[in-house]
Amino acid sequence: MCMIATWRDNDCRWQTVGMVCFFFILVLSWSRCEAAPFNARVAYVIDGDTITVQAGEKRIRIRLWGIDTPEKAQPYSDAARRFTIGMLLGRTVEIVPVQRDDYGRLVASVFVAGRNAGEELVRSGWAWVHIYYCRRKICRSWRVMEKEARHQRIGLWQEKRPVAPWVWKRKHR
Repeated sequence: MCMIATWRDNDCRWQTVGMVCFFFILVLSWSRCEAAPFNARVAYVIDGDTITVQAGEKRIRIRLWGIDTPEKAQPYSDAARRFTIGMLLGRTVEIVPVQRDDYGRLVASVFVAGRNAGEELVRSGWAWVHIYYCRRKICRSWRVMEKEARHQRIGLWQEKRPVAPWVWKRKHR
């Protein structure tokens, strides 16, 4: 076992490096991958893309995956929140975890009556497809929906030049 200095020292170092890498990858995967999908009741809508759900005895803050709605001080932020309230508040939803964000929130796809809440926000013109985080195949069709909402000038696209939340945050920090 790697305790005696012999010609096998180099092998021993590689075994140690391999074990460290294995545990690092394991810990990293735990922080990125969440549990299996689960059902919960939407208890509160914080803003257009962040909700709190009640799952048994636990309250969990969830950030909708793949989209971004206007920040609280931005135009249409209240309208996006009202849309999310109408769609989700008090309803039982299916949560499909993706990862945890830098704020400790669970980032997840949220489904209500079989429909993806993030997709509905994009289709209705209340959200952008997130340019940094939406990189899955479904994001292509969401971008088409966003473009259509822009073309129809619905939701926040009534504004002549709406500012994406990630741009707005950089300017207001």
